[in-house]
Amino acid sequence: MAYDEFPKRLKELRRKKNLSQTELSKMVGVHYSHIGRYEKGKSKPKASVLKLLAEALGVTTDYLFEGKVDLVAKARLEDQDLL
Repeated sequence: MAYDEFPKRLKELRRKKNLSQTELSKMVGVHYSHIGRYEKGKSKPKASVLKLLAEALGVTTDYLFEGKVDLVAKARLEDQDLL
C-alpha cells in the first residue's frame, strides 16, 4: 500500500527542507506532536492538512501521500520545448 511510505516521505522531505517538526507544524497550523505522529505512522492528516504539508514541502499531495509522480507535470519541468 502506497500510504505505508507516507511517514518516511514526510520525514525525508521535512529534513531536506531543513525544517524541524515544530517549524513545519507552524507552517501548516497543527501542533508539532501531530507531525511526529504522522512521521511515525500513528495517524493520518486530514485532506486540508495534507494539502498544506505538500505546499510547505514543495510536492504534490499525490506524491506526499501515495508516492505518485504526475508524469505531465514532470514533463513540463524537464522539457519546456515540448510545450
